Amino acid sequence: MVSRLLLLAALLMAWPPASPAQSTMPTEHSADIAARARALLSALAGGHFDVAEHDFTAQVRAALPPERLADVWHQIITQAGSLKQVDGERIVEQPPFRVVVLATAFERAELDVVVAFDTSAQIAGLHFTPHAGAAPSDAAPPPYADTSTFREEQVTVGNGEWALPGTLSRPTAPGSVPAVVLVHGSGPNDRDETIGGSKP
Repeated sequence: MVSRLLLLAALLMAWPPASPAQSTMPTEHSADIAARARALLSALAGGHFDVAEHDFTAQVRAALPPERLADVWHQIITQAGSLKQVDGERIVEQPPFRVVVLATAFERAELDVVVAFDTSAQIAGLHFTPHAGAAPSDAAPPPYADTSTFREEQVTVGNGEWALPGTLSRPTAPGSVPAVVLVHGSGPNDRDETIGGSKP
């Protein structure tokens, strides 16, 4: 179930690939954006998809028009069951975004509904993930991770507006090895693509 929900979460990711030029945080009160996130979820649960997308940015509205939003919501409730309740909420500051995380209980799963507001207090991102449970900082490295066998350095690919910061990991042993490039595409994730206690 969890792995299927993770795959489903990727369907609903709709986040700007780059930060807007304005870098100041929105001034809207935390209670206001939390209420708007709850209203969005209520509209989804009520099947009012045109209302749900009212505060979307143009980019998110283009990615998730009402019919697409309806399709994704149907997939969620097909897997997780109907929405029962919102168990809690928290606000996460991820400049230039303010992110509301709603901990929700569906019939067959607990999910976090993640709603990101941009500097204009518009909804710039929306996705569903399995409930985080343990904080990411509590995640222990896997037992097979031997940090003595590799070294890491911070790099930047490209320059200007689209410069991509990254981490280059190379084995300490000499010789040629295959290379893998991992580029996350599901919103403002860290470089471990942390989801709850998992770091895929």
